[in-house]
Formats: sequence, structure tokens, C-alpha cells
Amino acid sequence: MDELDKYFTKIVGVTFENRQEIIKNLTGREKIRVRRELDNKYDEYAVAVDVLLKDWTPIGYISQTNEDIHRVLDDGGEVEISIKDITGGGDKQFGINIQVEHKKLPRAKYIRPSYRGALMPEILTQPNIPKPLHGLAPRTILGQKWWDKTRKKVYQSTDFHCIACGVSKHRAKKHKWLEAHEYWEIDYAKGTAVIKSIQPLCHYCHNFIHSGRLLGIMNIEKDKYEIKSILEHGFGVLEQNKLQCFPGTLELAKQVGADTYGVTAYEMPECEVSWKDWKLLFNGKEYTSKFNDISEWQEFYKSNNKKEI
Repeated sequence: MDELDKYFTKIVGVTFENRQEIIKNLTGREKIRVRRELDNKYDEYAVAVDVLLKDWTPIGYISQTNEDIHRVLDDGGEVEISIKDITGGGDKQFGINIQVEHKKLPRAKYIRPSYRGALMPEILTQPNIPKPLHGLAPRTILGQKWWDKTRKKVYQSTDFHCIACGVSKHRAKKHKWLEAHEYWEIDYAKGTAVIKSIQPLCHYCHNFIHSGRLLGIMNIEKDKYEIKSILEHGFGVLEQNKLQCFPGTLELAKQVGADTYGVTAYEMPECEVSWKDWKLLFNGKEYTSKFNDISEWQEFYKSNNKKEI
């Protein structure tokens, strides 16, 4: 007997068109169905929800990433969906909580890039930024105006595709935008980090690189399920390209139970460089740490409630 994926979620998009009037009159016992929208330019895994009245009538979309539902339907399986609760009323908007049940499938690890240019999946192998260099990002050094101008050029350079996995911003997971990332080259023997370029990444690839930050924001900004999804996205790209990962990322994957698809971690070089000897090299200039030691670093990020990315 197949193992089942059974979970609760909600329907979004319920305020568009005449959907509030439709939902207001539902009893919760109506039959509903899922329907893929393969031509949805904003989400290639969009799953619409229809309710059976006189005819099938659209009432919104399943709220989360729905790649698994697409794969189940492609495999000839069925997706059972039922209304569990109708919320709102009075001065509040109506909403619908649902239960979804379908055969559990192993997560898809392969990414389907749509970018036709050269990709840089190796960017996902980058180690976390050494702590002495936190707070020295180009946008901090040169200002937000410079950063906004630079990142817009970077997004245009790949026709608005992620340089790591090749997805277009319109089909990216979670957020339909790109994020700019500093591509570092770190020499642990010398204690130097050179910013080689600025590259465009989707939200998932960008967060995969910053696994240290993911650990710091777990259950604050992102729940364990989303972090697991981010990690599996990145490990899928690495496995597809036969690349290794930063050891800390592998440790985080074990902690949240993410599938690493057999990707292994590379060995980190030994580093005997003192805290104050670390240097950032960017645009021909040299920058040293904002902190004298680890205790200053801890105090700053604790008091400011910040997490570096």
C-alpha cells in the first residue's frame, strides 16, 4: 500500500473576482477538486481549486509550493481534497482551510533550467562567509544606491534567470524575484576574501549558500519545512552537476532531515589566521573586520537582532 502525504493548508486568492460571495454561501460539504494551471506564467506548479456548484467554479489556489501534486497527477495518481473549515465573516474576509491527501513521492531532485546561457552551479558550493568579514558586503561599503543600480544590471545580464539553477524569476520557488549575491573567493591560508563578481540568484539558491543564516532564522523567519525544501533544491542542483557542498550545509540538512541526494561535503582547509588579520578585497581596496573578536561579533548581532546574508 502506498504511503500517503496528508496535510492541512489553505486556499489563497479568495478575494479575487466574485469568490467572497461564493465562499460566503458554502456549507463546507461541497465537492472540490484540484486543477493544474500549466500556462500560469507566475508559477509553473500552480494548482487551482474549483468547487462544484451548478458547474465547476474556481475559488482560488492551494497556498504552498505544489510540485508534488503535479508529479502525482503526471504519474496517474489522484489527489483528494476536502474543506475542513470556512473562516471569516462579519468584518473579516472569508477563507477556506483544506485537507490534501495524495500518494507520497520522493522529492524531485532535478532542476529544469530555462536559461540558455552558461550557468554557474558551482556558486552553490561556496562556504559561509567568515565571521570576521560579516558586515562588509558591497552594499554596506558603497551604499544602497550603488547596490540597487548594480543588482538591476546583474538581473538583466541573465535575462532575469538564476545563474545557479537556471530558473526564470517568474517560475522561481517562493518568491518571483531574483536576489544579488557576492561571489567570493576565499583564501584561508592568507585570510583574504576577494569578491570576484555579483551574480543573480533565485531565493532558494541564495538561501542555500547562506546555510549559517538559515540555521539562525529557523522557526523565526522560516519554518523547518521551508528550510528543508530550500536545502533539497540546492542539493538537487549540486547532485545534477556532480559537485560537493560546504560542510555546514550538510550538517544543517541532517538536522532538518533534508534529502542530500548523496552529495558529500568537501574538506575545509585549516585556518590559523587571527581575527583582525582577515581582509576583504573589493574593487582594488582592502577592508578589515568591523569587530575585534568573536565576542564583539556575538554582542553586535545579538543586540541588533540581525542575521547576515
